[in-house]
Amino acid sequence: METPQDHHLAEKEKKKKKRDRTSRGVETLFRITAANQMRLSDMADNKAQFLLTINSIMVSILLSVLFRKLDAEPELLIPSILFLFTSLVTIVLAILVTMPRIKKDEPRKEPDPNTKVNLLFFGDYHSMNLLEYEQNFTSMMQDDASLYSSMIKDNYHLGLVLQKKYTSLRFAYIFFMVSFIVSAISFVISQLF
Repeated sequence: METPQDHHLAEKEKKKKKRDRTSRGVETLFRITAANQMRLSDMADNKAQFLLTINSIMVSILLSVLFRKLDAEPELLIPSILFLFTSLVTIVLAILVTMPRIKKDEPRKEPDPNTKVNLLFFGDYHSMNLLEYEQNFTSMMQDDASLYSSMIKDNYHLGLVLQKKYTSLRFAYIFFMVSFIVSAISFVISQLF
């Protein structure tokens, strides 16, 4: 026969298991989200690398082959300049997509308790000294609400970085596509007329 104390212990155990399951679910959620964001960032970098490679090849061909023929065929000057301009601007845009952005803060002499930094992103805490960082991180780890809040903020800021990266990448691809078409049409027109 189950005593009231046994019933109370069983209820307590059920609640603990439920809390543990919820905690594992939240941790899995953060792990999956972080992995997805890293994968998306890698994809953007790979797409930018593709643009860099293609346009570097185009610049090499233009400089080694096409520009040598300008003496014999001066009508190729404008299309060649357009192709070169397209490739060079696309290279710069692709580099800007992959270029890291870090805040430039001066190291602080005194910790400012009103300043909230993301302790999970090196770009935010790089101006802290080790002792200040360790104290803040330890404090964050001891408070579940603070820890989850920091993870949510980190996730949000990673999303903002991804949004900027993909917006810049989209602009680079659109610029390349439109400029390449204009350059190709100018080449065809110069050959026909």
